[in-house]
Amino acid sequence: MWTPLMDLLLVGIVGILLAGLVAISSIPPPRVRAWWQQQDLAARAVRLQAEVVQTVQLRIAQTTDYWQRFQQEVLAELALAPPLPPPAAGAPDPTSVVPPLYLYHGTSRGNLASIYARGLEGRTGGWAFAARDYTTAQGYGVNRGGRPYVIFRIHAQRAYQRGVRFEMRGAFYVADYIHPSFLDFHWLLADVAHRENVAA
Repeated sequence: MWTPLMDLLLVGIVGILLAGLVAISSIPPPRVRAWWQQQDLAARAVRLQAEVVQTVQLRIAQTTDYWQRFQQEVLAELALAPPLPPPAAGAPDPTSVVPPLYLYHGTSRGNLASIYARGLEGRTGGWAFAARDYTTAQGYGVNRGGRPYVIFRIHAQRAYQRGVRFEMRGAFYVADYIHPSFLDFHWLLADVAHRENVAA
């Protein structure tokens, strides 16, 4: 005799069988799994290679006169500038546009030490301008009267998460001030070493 308990048992068995079929069908075939693994390994290799290249370039920068001059300039600038407190711990400003992970700021070489000591201060209409990509920032740096230039990489998302407010001005992101702790100076030195090596 068929009972309600048997109905429940049958529904449970059918449910388990269906869940098993769905799980089995969602497992990618070995070829697809192998392709995913290859893509993941390739992406990791690219990231590792970029880190190695940047480390080597930084070592080159540190063993050149450029590094010695940079240290002397920064020490002189820090002696003139009052010590900066760390950036305030804040939350994202709801009126800010959300920037990408990194932004780039090209400027003349002569501004390097002061930016290291004081951060990026708004100069053009009260705003510090930054580009989404390296090439645009490089073009801006090259146009600084034909003088040597540097490109800062800004940890824009980190700055945004700590309360820095960004706006859009045409194709550029702008902020009234970016604390030096949001600027990647190691990346900058590696970039300079790379460009000087290429030029040589």
